[in-house]
Amino acid sequence: MAGERPSQRYQLGGRIGGGGMAEVFEATLVGAEGFVRPVAVKRIQPSLSSDAAFGQMFVNEARLASLLHHPNIAAVLDFDRDEEGRYFLVMELIRGVDLRQLMDTGMLPVSIAVHVAAEMLRGLDYAHELEHGGRRLGIVHRDISPHNVMISWDGATKVVDFGIAKVMAATAVSRAGTIKGKVAYMSPEQASAAELDGRTDVFAVGVVLHEMLVGERLFRGSTEPEILARVLTQPIPRPIERMPNTPPDLDAVVMQMLERDREARHPSAHAALEGLLATSATSPRAALELEQLLSERFPEQAPRRRGAAPSGAPVMRPVQATPISPMTATFPASPAAVAARTPVETRAEPVRRRPWRAGAVVVLAAAAISAGALVVRRQLDRDDGEPVAASEAPARTSAPAPAELPPARAPVVVPTTPPTTTPSPTTTPSPTTTPAAPDAGVEPAPEPRPPGPRPGHRSKDSHRSGASGLLDVTVDPWAYVSVDGVDYGQTPKKIPLSPGSHRVVLRNGELNRTERVKVEIRPRETRPLVRAWQ
Repeated sequence: MAGERPSQRYQLGGRIGGGGMAEVFEATLVGAEGFVRPVAVKRIQPSLSSDAAFGQMFVNEARLASLLHHPNIAAVLDFDRDEEGRYFLVMELIRGVDLRQLMDTGMLPVSIAVHVAAEMLRGLDYAHELEHGGRRLGIVHRDISPHNVMISWDGATKVVDFGIAKVMAATAVSRAGTIKGKVAYMSPEQASAAELDGRTDVFAVGVVLHEMLVGERLFRGSTEPEILARVLTQPIPRPIERMPNTPPDLDAVVMQMLERDREARHPSAHAALEGLLATSATSPRAALELEQLLSERFPEQAPRRRGAAPSGAPVMRPVQATPISPMTATFPASPAAVAARTPVETRAEPVRRRPWRAGAVVVLAAAAISAGALVVRRQLDRDDGEPVAASEAPARTSAPAPAELPPARAPVVVPTTPPTTTPSPTTTPSPTTTPAAPDAGVEPAPEPRPPGPRPGHRSKDSHRSGASGLLDVTVDPWAYVSVDGVDYGQTPKKIPLSPGSHRVVLRNGELNRTERVKVEIRPRETRPLVRAWQ
């Protein structure tokens, strides 16, 4: 109960979970001089604490768990008995939800499912290979399930409860009150009571990943014997058969993790991790996407972080900038030129060949303030031999706003009075808003592009030649669609795309649905993409 003190060092708070074996409380570690630290206290049920065999094995497993120090494993900080003789573990407090709670909110995007499974494998690989005193400890979790994976609000994935399943199995303690579904994540060798190694955890992660990709449990039944029978004999469906948007390479890795013959399975958690990370379903942004997903699906619990978009708000995507050639750069037009829709261009030499350029820019900026930006602009254009892009208006009584200046080819000394030399006919534009024709080889600045495909937009497989194809996207009730990071608005949409592979993202904030699909476009082919979300 809240307010209890299982020892002089810990003050219990509210109950945050529990089952047939233990209860979990939020607690405070109280130290000297007012030192406090929030922790979690897992207190074993009295009936188990009084079992001598259970107690001895629990102590041994707690000692092993205390050696595990990894970002993807919940740290065990202390172990003791309270005044009533009940064992308790002190663990790091993870503010968030377990994976089961997250999965119960709906389908997870493929990239997030792969990310969570990869983080689980990282922690398990560390535990499987841990050495102490010069020998490998051979730690196996044995109880991997969505309930034993915690996801913090900042997107960290941590495996909890190492060694508990081994203690329960070895001491034959009562399983009354435990969740029947947890046997659905056992490996065939564990269901057959065979000797176990790290590959049993690999199978369990495969079951969890299959469930995240498909949206339903792999092995289901109304009783434990029925579930165990299906673990041993039920044909295992491929994820791609249930969810066609599953990448084929990811489908192959999941099925290898689920091999009933452990000799055909990945030989280690590390090998399974390498297999997952080599698939096309991985994303470097998955951790950030997971944090955002938590804030969307648990808006009343997840803290709103500074700069985070509110729930339901459209996600801002980075602008896809056109690469700049090392020999040629195009600079923004001046305000006057923009108003007249007159692009201004200039060519720049490589920076390494003009070490004085930075100083020249500073000189020009200072001159612009004292002599007026228009005069500087005119002088620069004449020195560079470039045409003046905008009409020269008479000087105003007040200094105009400084224009954006291109890099100079050489230091320019700006006179304090306007030059008297008459401009060359080839450099003076007509007194209209029509710009002079640019020099040969100078590309005009691009017009602002409306939402939609970029001219000449091609996928990473753009080396494949051929005429464009068409992607016909329909989502019931609706979704916003983007292809290769470019937004195309709300469905239904017909999107012309170049032949090759493209990544499509469908989002519906009202339904909290996001789906990522990899599509292959062939020349002159119309590729339908249909989803029923309601």
